Amino acid sequence: MAFRDLLSRLRPAGLTRLRDQRAAIDHAEIGASGAIAGLLAAYVMFRPCKKIATLLFWIIVRIDAYWVIGAWVLFQLGAIALADDDGVAYAAHIGGLAAGSVLFALMRPAGIELFQCLDEPKVRADGTVT
Repeated sequence: MAFRDLLSRLRPAGLTRLRDQRAAIDHAEIGASGAIAGLLAAYVMFRPCKKIATLLFWIIVRIDAYWVIGAWVLFQLGAIALADDDGVAYAAHIGGLAAGSVLFALMRPAGIELFQCLDEPKVRADGTVT
């Protein structure tokens, strides 16, 4: 586990440095947000249809994981595009997400299938199958 964590942290830091060469001069970037993004990637690959309780406009709703994490990814990409200088390493989040995806796919335990619920038919409350 320690090796996976180390790899998840190193990759996002490198991508952040590519985006902003002045980062080492202006301020230190420290944190584990890239590693957490890697865990999000592994979760959405392992349980994409699992419901996540999410606060949406002051209302708690339960949404499939792939929608929640997909919206989070779009937010991160939007923040990179706007080039906010708010001290958050958004590129590290995307780098961590990419590194976590690759590492989880390569290092997952035997017998773990990825994206296993996406091809299953869904049964509605009235009994119909979609």
